[in-house]
Amino acid sequence: MRRNGKSQDEVSRLMGEVRKILLTAAGAEAFSPDLQASWKAWKVMGPDALRVDLAEGHCVDMAGCLRIAEALMPGVRIIATYSGSSKDTVYIRNGSRGWWGFIPLPGDKWEYGAPVAQKGAAQ
Repeated sequence: MRRNGKSQDEVSRLMGEVRKILLTAAGAEAFSPDLQASWKAWKVMGPDALRVDLAEGHCVDMAGCLRIAEALMPGVRIIATYSGSSKDTVYIRNGSRGWWGFIPLPGDKWEYGAPVAQKGAAQ
């Protein structure tokens, strides 16, 4: 059986990730095979934005991060990841063109250079 284009196995696996998110105590870390990283928290930052706090020195697998984020918030358009307290990557849904990943430029603002990764429809 497929649900929203996902197989039952994929839905079950993603729900396992969601359960970890809900059950993880503040400040604790949990390794995610989908993220290929240890994370501390997922936070809602707005009606279409999520933040992922990762363990120091960790970065996520883009495809895994997008799968989990879209399972948590189907309309998500922006996902910001932090490695420890440092800005790591921002993923932005670019309409029908899919997702773009950006790394931060030096400084305090969320300023980004050219996309470093893309997932989804071809340019």
